[in-house]
Amino acid sequence: TGVLQRYLGTTAGVVTVTPEGESYAVVLDAGPLFALIPAEGATMTVTPQHLTLTDQGGGLWKVAQDEAVGFTLNMPNAMDMTMQIGSLTWEGVYDESLSGFQHWSADMTDMTMVQTVEPTPETPGQDVTYSIATTHGEFSAVKGTTAGSDGSYTSFGTGFRETVTIADSPAMPGGMMIEVSAEEVLQDGSFKGMRSAQILDLVAFFVAHPSESAIKTDQEALRGLVQGALPLFDMLGGSFAYKNVTVTTPFGGGAADSLSVTVDMAGLVADGSLREKFTVGGLTLSDGLVPDWARDLVPTSFTFDIAGAGFNLADPAAMIVGAPDLTAVPPLKDEMGATLLAALLPDGNFDLSFAPGQVVAPLYQLDFDGAMQVAVDGTPPTGQGTIRATGMDAVIEAVNKGPADVAQNLGMALSMMRGMGKVGGVGELVWKLDATEPGTFKVNDLDLSAMGAMMDQP
Repeated sequence: TGVLQRYLGTTAGVVTVTPEGESYAVVLDAGPLFALIPAEGATMTVTPQHLTLTDQGGGLWKVAQDEAVGFTLNMPNAMDMTMQIGSLTWEGVYDESLSGFQHWSADMTDMTMVQTVEPTPETPGQDVTYSIATTHGEFSAVKGTTAGSDGSYTSFGTGFRETVTIADSPAMPGGMMIEVSAEEVLQDGSFKGMRSAQILDLVAFFVAHPSESAIKTDQEALRGLVQGALPLFDMLGGSFAYKNVTVTTPFGGGAADSLSVTVDMAGLVADGSLREKFTVGGLTLSDGLVPDWARDLVPTSFTFDIAGAGFNLADPAAMIVGAPDLTAVPPLKDEMGATLLAALLPDGNFDLSFAPGQVVAPLYQLDFDGAMQVAVDGTPPTGQGTIRATGMDAVIEAVNKGPADVAQNLGMALSMMRGMGKVGGVGELVWKLDATEPGTFKVNDLDLSAMGAMMDQP
């Protein structure tokens, strides 16, 4: 009881622990905590959670749960939301040395969320229904190679469906309904150097200091805890993928064999980094959504992979933690802004890189990669890259069959682009982009910036 109350507080009824044979029956009920929140008419409920804890020795605890779960939120004249899980079954082992789970496995069935947003004079009301039939997830963690813990997570779900219904209103005459479904939903994630113990210490601090005045009085203790938790984690990443996706709207729809997003980021470290990758495969659109002349120009698959680096998160984080005085107004002095920016970008710029990406359509294939350096002082970015394309003649032919204004403007631009390309492989054109010198932009050694300057002369 004491351990759990350190993180959940001592409000009566929130934590209940009862010896039950060789185990403990634990009930966690957030209801008494919700009742303490000034809500101005809003109400929130969640079903109590029933856990079974069994001491395994050596700081290990087996934890299990098997029950239905429900949640409701009502905000008068604003929003209603309900969430139900037909069955949540999971079992794992909590490791005191990790301040987290060593491993767990979970299964969920019949999860449904319904949200109703009330209309305003500016926006229409809407109903959103989200459901997933089944989900199975697994997690494991070990002592970190550098600090904290390293872990990974995977899950597999089936029967995803989301329906958005927008009501008829002056803001949306006639209303609208959008439906999205997917046969499978896959997730995976990993982390390195997660400071779980220090993060839990921060949770315990706020539980022990429930008021603003208590936090201000003990701000030096808080400062020390936050400093001890930095950089929170070394690396964190994950991906989210849908398989066999279908989208239906009043204007038409489409389908895709797969759709995925991958994100990787560093913690609050000196060598900051952030990467995002977006991939779609097997994309098809319903008839009538695009004009016939442009149908074969629509991509059936594409991949974009962009990463940022060259920024320092450790020093600004340390400044933000070390400088504020919570008893002052404002807690952080305005002049700190320039100091933080200088610490964030010690070289005055940051790097963007584009990993090999691709766009594929029935008439063409486009491959590209590159890198650039972006300054914050307004200096033009510098960098270089490569674009490779096949099917350029077919693209121009298709565009010239379109409306006159499209054929004249886009067709002319594509013809100029084709003229600047160099022959690569069979049927391939290549454009080498070079902006390594500030203020210049070359395509296959042709200086377009110089040409632009000449055109500007009287």
